[in-house]
Amino acid sequence: MKTAIATSMAALAAALMAAPAMAQETAAAPAPPVAASPDQQGVLTYPPEYFAAARPATALEMVQRTPGFSFENGSSVRGFAGGAGNVLVDGERPLTKTETLEDILRKIPASSVLRIEVIRGGAPGIDMQGRTVLANVVRKSDVATTGAVALSSHFLWDGRILPGFRAEFQRRGGGRLLELSTIIGQGPDDSTAGG
Repeated sequence: MKTAIATSMAALAAALMAAPAMAQETAAAPAPPVAASPDQQGVLTYPPEYFAAARPATALEMVQRTPGFSFENGSSVRGFAGGAGNVLVDGERPLTKTETLEDILRKIPASSVLRIEVIRGGAPGIDMQGRTVLANVVRKSDVATTGAVALSSHFLWDGRILPGFRAEFQRRGGGRLLELSTIIGQGPDDSTAGG
């Protein structure tokens, strides 16, 4: 009888300890995607809440966690749209000559993403450019201003100190983006003598 009571108590304790873990797993399950309106067949929408459990910091991390989608950075082949990668930002291919698609998505904070859309087979107004699946990062239309300032110094072996200053500013709102940056300073040049 004591053995039966001990076994029952052990089973009850195990069940009580497992209940909070199951509750946490249920609470952490992501929200299901939402199908877009009937005029946008083939489009699945993933709100920020879907990615909340993973705590993404950037749009790149959200895109990489989107189910049924495999991120392709693309290649830097000028003049060939197919080499531009498979992610759109606000329905358009990002325009840049110096940054990769991955770099652009890393600059978009997850907090400014309204939703991630997965487009299969095409949607009105979207040029698939030969791809069967695209992701579209839709940003919030709120006005946002960000900036950064950095000071630097190069300490040379001969005792000289070469100062540097860098400032960046970005303002987004009303479908427009303004970016300004500047770098002022001196840097060592070791191509002649001691630099």
